[in-house]
Parts: sequence; C-alpha cells; structure tokens
Amino acid sequence: MKKKPESLTFDRFQELLAPVHEGRPNDIFISKPLTVVGNVSHLLRQVIASQKLMQLEDYRIGMIMSGTVRANINLIEHELKANTLVFLTPGTIVEPIFVSPDFTLKGMAMSAETLHLAAENQLPGFLNGEQMDGHIKITEEQKDFADHLFSLLLKALLQQQMSTKVVHALIMAVLYDFDDLFMRQRSVNNSNKTRDRGVFEQFIHLVNLHSKQEHQLAFYADKLCLTERYLGTIIKNVSGITAKKWIDRSIIAAAQVMLKYSDLSVTEISMQLNFSNPSFFNKFFKRHKGCTPMDFRLQ
Repeated sequence: MKKKPESLTFDRFQELLAPVHEGRPNDIFISKPLTVVGNVSHLLRQVIASQKLMQLEDYRIGMIMSGTVRANINLIEHELKANTLVFLTPGTIVEPIFVSPDFTLKGMAMSAETLHLAAENQLPGFLNGEQMDGHIKITEEQKDFADHLFSLLLKALLQQQMSTKVVHALIMAVLYDFDDLFMRQRSVNNSNKTRDRGVFEQFIHLVNLHSKQEHQLAFYADKLCLTERYLGTIIKNVSGITAKKWIDRSIIAAAQVMLKYSDLSVTEISMQLNFSNPSFFNKFFKRHKGCTPMDFRLQ
C-alpha cells in the first residue's frame, strides 16, 4: 500500500523543530514566512522514525556540512554527502531513509511570498520553476563562504528590530551565491542542453520580468521570434506545464506579495497587474487560489 504524503505545514514544521529551538535558541530562527536552522538532522531523524512522506509547502535551501543522508525526493532515491547544496520547491515530496550519526545540514525554509518579496519578483535562475529539486557538489572553500552567508542571515534575524531591507538583502546574498554555483554547474553541461530547453529558460526569464504587465502568450512568442503555437508546444514538452499556466503562476505570486505586504487596495493591485477592472482580477485570483483577494489578505 502506497504511503500518502503528509503536508509539512508551518505548524508541523515548528512542532518538529521545537526540541532544537529549546536546546539551541541561538542556532535557529522560526517564523511563518522564514525559518533559518543551523542543523536540521534532528528533524530528519523524527521523520524517518515516523515513516512518513512529507510534502513541502514552501521553498527549502540547504547545505550539507557533514555526514550523509539518503532520501527519496520526488520518488527518486538520492544519496547526498558533505559539501552538497540542495534546493527543494513547493510540492516536493521527501522521504528521508537514512541519516548518518555525523550528519548536519544548515538551511532555510521560506514561503513563496517571502521569496518573491525579497527577490522583487525576479527569481534567481535555479528557482525559475524548471526543476522541483536539485543538488550539486561544491568545494570546501565554496562551502565556507556559503556558511558565512547563512551565519550572517541567522545573526541578523536573531537581533531585535533588524531592518527588513537588511534581512532581504542577506536572503538574496545566500540565493545569489547558490544561483552562481548552480549556473556554473549548468554551464559545464551546456553542450548537452537542447535548443528547446534553452527556449524554455528564456521564456521563464521573460515571464519573471514582464508578467505583471504582459499576460498573453503572444508577447513572449514575439520576444522569442516564435509563433504562439510553437512556443506553447515547446514549453509543454519541456516542463509538462502549459505556457499560460507559467504566466498565471507568476501573476498570482506577484498578487500575493502585494496583498500581504503592501497597503495598496485590491483595485490598485488589479491596476498594477494590468487587469482591465477589479472584477476580472477577483475572478482570476479566486479561480487560482480558491478565495478572493480580500479574503487572502485577511488570512
């Protein structure tokens, strides 16, 4: 009988991390939008003991400092060792199988809203939606530098009244460092990259830049000098998701950030997102999120 994934909500995540927080309060920062942990090995051991699959609701960025972990990630088994960067995106299903006694992993979990807010809706390439998960090996020097960035972020979060701008800048410093390392690895494999994958990456980049104003596939097809039909076929073949759904996802992410973190009215947000009137925006948002923009703001 197949196991059903348990949704790893913030409340459940906080519950699993509670023993770590009590024992090492300066090694962990917990909040719903953003959590940074110096070592999540205790959490993984609890999940192994429970024999449950966990489905993530947020983004996870981590670095294995020592030891080994073996886990099924989106149904594929991986064995990951020290000096490995890992990222997991919302919807990822994780089943830890084994954690060595010396295993330590430093990382952070953040909501989609926090990510888009910090990145100002221009996501680093490794989080552009092409992959649900990924991992790469890095050098000891690269690990030390990434560790320093994580430590700065954790220290800033643990201070009272730290500027949100500083926190966002440190989040992006971590993400840009990851992005640089993942892109370097990708460049090694560029000779094997198909033309269609290249078109997909260009499309995602354009969507991240222009989706607030440009909702139609025709705009992106024109930018890429392709017909709408051909571009749509490429995007569906490469990602398994329609081009229109990628555009809609980006619009929804931008709307969620503005609803949660700005004082703009729903009418003003609909205008900023280039909807012809608030009614269309309301219908669009409810179709994708199951609630009205105002209901989402009040949650």
